[in-house]
Amino acid sequence: MSGSHFESFSQAFNEAMLLLDSRGQVLAVNRHAERLFACPAASLLQQPLQGHLAMERARLHSLLHDWANSRTFSQHELELKNGQICRAYAAVYEDVDQGRCILLRCTLETDPQNLQSERIQSLESALKELAVGTAVVKSEDYFASLVSYLASAAAVKCAFITECGNDDNKLATTLAFWKFDRLAENFTYAIKGSPCESLMEGESCYFPDNLQEVFPETPDFPAMGVNCYYGVPLRDSDNTILGHLVLLNDTPLKQADFVIPLMETFAARSAAEIIRMRTERLKVNLLSELERQVAERTHSLQGLNLELRRQIRARNKAMDEMFVAKDAAERASHAKSDFLSRMSHELRTPMNAIMGFSQLLEVNKKAELDDESHAYVREIMQASGHMLELIEEVLTLSEMESGELSLSIQEVDVVNLVADSLCQMDERRQQRGIQVETIFPDAPLALHADAEQLSKVLNNLLSNAFKYARKQVRIRIEKRQKMVYVEVSDDGHGIAEDIEQKLFEPFIHSAERVKDDEGAGVGLAVCRRLLHYMGGEIHYHTESNQGSLFWFELPLVDNAEQVCTESA
Repeated sequence: MSGSHFESFSQAFNEAMLLLDSRGQVLAVNRHAERLFACPAASLLQQPLQGHLAMERARLHSLLHDWANSRTFSQHELELKNGQICRAYAAVYEDVDQGRCILLRCTLETDPQNLQSERIQSLESALKELAVGTAVVKSEDYFASLVSYLASAAAVKCAFITECGNDDNKLATTLAFWKFDRLAENFTYAIKGSPCESLMEGESCYFPDNLQEVFPETPDFPAMGVNCYYGVPLRDSDNTILGHLVLLNDTPLKQADFVIPLMETFAARSAAEIIRMRTERLKVNLLSELERQVAERTHSLQGLNLELRRQIRARNKAMDEMFVAKDAAERASHAKSDFLSRMSHELRTPMNAIMGFSQLLEVNKKAELDDESHAYVREIMQASGHMLELIEEVLTLSEMESGELSLSIQEVDVVNLVADSLCQMDERRQQRGIQVETIFPDAPLALHADAEQLSKVLNNLLSNAFKYARKQVRIRIEKRQKMVYVEVSDDGHGIAEDIEQKLFEPFIHSAERVKDDEGAGVGLAVCRRLLHYMGGEIHYHTESNQGSLFWFELPLVDNAEQVCTESA
């Protein structure tokens, strides 16, 4: 503040005004200061203020330090040399020529009690008026009423309240802006470079004049016709800056001791309103987001519900079709089993007759058959026997599928049973020139089984071995813990890959079957089911051009009863 400017500025006050440097040296005074200190201006200028006060030097230096480092109004009582008490109001100013200075306004307290009472009454009246004027529900109406009443109560041209717009507090947006005699349009401005930047430190700021010179980056002050700024920060409980409450005027504040507590009071009220407004805004945003998510989830659930209904209909349709197919398959299976059973019985009778008459021709000497006729008879007997075996296998399979197969479980010596099967197969073995290797235990091995059905299993495995072997068949019988293992292996070509996965299914033949394979393809299926009924299992291992190994296991007598019961 230049000297000429201070002179014109200070003469507008009816109180003593002094301009001090940071050491307390008097730089300028007005005429009211001469009367207060009872000495001419020449005696005050360029002299320390200490010489005109009745107080300790250390006390005054402490006050000077506080005044020089404060951005807010501060007030203190000073005792003059003549014993009078004056109230001093101090503020810091940035003077163009002098730099940082202290502006001191001194008022003589003739009746301090009455003066304080008048100030309290004025403040209470203004607060009451503002409280009534801002008693509204909506935040927008509250902020508009607040700036209107503040401008009127403080006798200033402009008042506005702002909210810091983002997390890094680079921008501020006015919530209500009172300009001259009406509400003006809100605006957003950069905090940096403006007087409000000082408020971000959390303290109130007062710039009585020279706003354009102190803040050249804020071009709106001349257009608005203002030169004085007083701002209060709006803070929450964590001292986070929420916004600002600002007064602008063309001259310094006339009633600072009245305006300051008024602004501080409504700064706290405004901060609470901003918090409430943000909470409402957050609640609206959360409700909007929740409604959006609910709508999306509802749409998604509706889609899922439609898809689920479609899948249920498709599943029900598939189940209906499955039940229909199952019923048809069961009827077809029963029809097949019934057909096989009838055909087997019907075929077995004539086949037995063929075999009987063939045997009569073979043994009847009166028939006087030549050698060629005898060969024909033996061929008929062999083919009939093979045909009868096939019929028996098919009949057994149909009985198992229909559940009509009955077993006669008894104690059986498996070693003797295998030996009997080898004897039955000996003619076939000799015809093919196959060598047999047997590995039998010295002592008999007794197990519970149906001897007739187990013989069918052994005959089938041995028949296959002799049929596919090239030179040798090996039979091994051994005891392993509580089970008997019977192995039958050959050195044939192995099992074709096209039937490995369906080896134990009925009526399965390889595309590469040997020329003399005359079976019906049910032998292994019958073996597996018969062994299962007797509490056993059958397995196999095969290698191409190396042969095949089949083995089954059945429980010994001590363990047979329990296993058979579980299998049944």
